[in-house]
Amino acid sequence: MISETGFVSGEIFADRVIVNGQFEGTCHATAIEILNRGSVTGTIYSDNLSIEPGGKFNGVTHSKPEQQVVDLSDAKKKAEG
Repeated sequence: MISETGFVSGEIFADRVIVNGQFEGTCHATAIEILNRGSVTGTIYSDNLSIEPGGKFNGVTHSKPEQQVVDLSDAKKKAEG
């Protein structure tokens, strides 16, 4: 979750993402919600996107791939290593 005063830039891999602040980058998620004060700029990979009135989205969307692009446990190990 990105709160109203939050700002995230980069790539997110998650089951569910809720944005009420600002996000710039690429997001891979099962469900993405952009709330009324949320702003997303970038690329979204998801089959479940909702945007509340007042929420902003500037970018492109793609269906979530059938197979996960990255094994999250491997990505976490690489980030820690």
